[in-house]
Amino acid sequence: MSNPVYALDKRLIIGLLAVVVIVGGLYVFVLNKPVTPPVDNGGGNPPVTSQATIDGVVTDDNGDPVSGATVTLDGKTATTGADGKYSFTVDVGTYTVTVAKDGYDTQTSTVAATAEQGYTVNLALAQTVVAPEQVVLKIITRHGSDILFKARTAFLQTDIAKQYGITDKSQIQFLSVASNLWVDTIERSGDIDIGWGGGPVVFDTVNQAGL
Repeated sequence: MSNPVYALDKRLIIGLLAVVVIVGGLYVFVLNKPVTPPVDNGGGNPPVTSQATIDGVVTDDNGDPVSGATVTLDGKTATTGADGKYSFTVDVGTYTVTVAKDGYDTQTSTVAATAEQGYTVNLALAQTVVAPEQVVLKIITRHGSDILFKARTAFLQTDIAKQYGITDKSQIQFLSVASNLWVDTIERSGDIDIGWGGGPVVFDTVNQAGL
């Protein structure tokens, strides 16, 4: 004759085991189901691009701000205010900054804005107002304005400048142009007198172009 207490305990143990199996199965197949990330169907936000700021001040050869000058940066354009300032926000990269205004030489500079920070490019313009019948020297160069203006002042004091009637700074015009644009600039201008400060590679390139 079986013991009713033992039979009860056996049924209880079997019942507990069944509960454990069911709960474990739910955990494996339901609760522990991996979460599938949502699919981006094109409606999400685009990746953030690192950006830099390029700004500066445009002045004349006396150091005074030049207002109304057009500053171009690889397709973008800004106009300087009364304080001569300009500013661009761009993706990181290398850019060419060009500033122009009637009555002034055009100035060009290159800036490598390779980090997410601010870059300052100050540009100085020389006046190009020339009296009629005067001799004018047009010089294409890569030198900075500090060197150019000192050289111009020194040249005006020489005998050769007096010999050719070059007595005013407006008779010496500088075109600051990146080296890869020398040939194109000389061909388009048609009246460049001197190439200065380009280096042997640049001058070889100009010579090979027959200029």
